[in-house]
Amino acid sequence: MAELLSVSTILPRYCVRASETCSAIRAALPRNIAERFVRMVEMSQNQTRYSVLPFEEIKALKTLDVRNIQYSEHAVRLGTVAADEALRTANVQPNEIGAVIGVSSTGHLMPTLETHVIDRLHLSANSRRVPLTQLGCAGGVASLGLARVLSEVESESKVLIVSVELPSLSFPTVEPSPTDILASAQFGDGAAAAVMSRRREGRGPGVIDSGSALFPGTINDDGVRSTGVGLRQSRPRRLAETLRRRLGDVVDEFLSRHRLRRADVGFWAIHPRNPQLLAAAATSLGLAESALAASRAVWRRAGNVISAAVFHVLQEFSVASPREAGELGMAIAYGAGFGCEMVLLQAGGWLCSRPVEATAAGEAVADGPRT
Repeated sequence: MAELLSVSTILPRYCVRASETCSAIRAALPRNIAERFVRMVEMSQNQTRYSVLPFEEIKALKTLDVRNIQYSEHAVRLGTVAADEALRTANVQPNEIGAVIGVSSTGHLMPTLETHVIDRLHLSANSRRVPLTQLGCAGGVASLGLARVLSEVESESKVLIVSVELPSLSFPTVEPSPTDILASAQFGDGAAAAVMSRRREGRGPGVIDSGSALFPGTINDDGVRSTGVGLRQSRPRRLAETLRRRLGDVVDEFLSRHRLRRADVGFWAIHPRNPQLLAAAATSLGLAESALAASRAVWRRAGNVISAAVFHVLQEFSVASPREAGELGMAIAYGAGFGCEMVLLQAGGWLCSRPVEATAAGEAVADGPRT
């Protein structure tokens, strides 16, 4: 069984409050449409999100080229900060890393994110580089599953995961559609990193198994298309209905591999993509509202940070609701496809006790380059 030695999370310096989001919506849309969207933002209970640039500077980035220049700069910086923190927390030296997984769906880098991190942190030049892109919200949980597999291959070394998402730089400011505006009101920039080891040392949760599932017939129900002025969100169709009907069965089938049932799972790290999908997932899984506390806390504080979200939720558990050692848990995220990624965890180490030095939110806010 692999072990998740550490998790670190980073939020950029610029805080966007819900009231500011509502003001921007009112300025961009006709009054009758704007007020409907404002009510949706208020009902969502999101309080703050974060971005790498102030909104006025983002609006000035008219083309995909100039946006991607900003993405390259900030993604590398945030990813390196998160990775450095994860290595220090895990007490892992740079030469102990045998593979690095870079996760992002909101920009383009060549060479890829993990290559820049290897170079900046002076990791082993022989590290295996694995870019994991365009999985959207499911990318973080997928990377945990992949890291578990790679930890078996790289049995004498550790696997580093680096996740960076900067959706603020993808928002199309030229003639945005109502769907674009609503999507931008839900997404927030953020980053995370994690270190995984093949050996169990009792320093973090065990990673028992992982699985993937596509929901047939839904490939066009949730998607994004790249345009010259940014990423345009397709209008999501039937996603909540799909989760309510299918997620429970998919999870049951996954758990049955280990002769387990949902009742055997003590905690649920569910991706807080938005309140509607989170509620649909809970309904399908038969979860009480209390089981969603960590996910809702991340949503209120940071919005949808896409692939980085699962790491923020796991850290929220360690800060606000430490688990009993040996307790089983599930990490679940649903994303482009439309499908879901799952990881079966066993609580241990940092997930079972409150860190000595932690912010109230359990996250660091990156207010400038530290590398």
